[in-house]
Amino acid sequence: MINDIKAVEERLGLSFSDEYRDFLQIYNGGEPTKSIAMFHETAHESVGLETVDYFFGVGMEGEYTAERAYQRYGRSIPDGLLPISMGFAGHIICLAIEGPNDGQVFLQRGYEYLKVADDLVDLLGENVGKGPLQEAKLKRLVEDQ
Repeated sequence: MINDIKAVEERLGLSFSDEYRDFLQIYNGGEPTKSIAMFHETAHESVGLETVDYFFGVGMEGEYTAERAYQRYGRSIPDGLLPISMGFAGHIICLAIEGPNDGQVFLQRGYEYLKVADDLVDLLGENVGKGPLQEAKLKRLVEDQ
């Protein structure tokens, strides 16, 4: 799996965050088992009926891959954002992979990009990914000390 991730990074000329690499290694995209609703950070108001429909994966064929999503949407989103998911209503969910917002998650609504989570762990909340993804994040923090 790590070779698939590195190959996609190389082909796209991007560098994914450790947290996103962990996410791909643990889940490799797919549909969340519980609904993930998104809220705008500042106003704490719902950004509509948008929920995560599916996450893009790597090392697979088809429409729902991270590479295909970047090729399709990469030119229309701001630099430093990577499409990681598609919302139920068709909005793109992006992960900041560089700059001052590195690691934060944004929801595309029209021409706006609203911050909806501090990181992937925050986005997943009570969903299936929090345990193993949180453990991987903590392990990296300990190793960095």
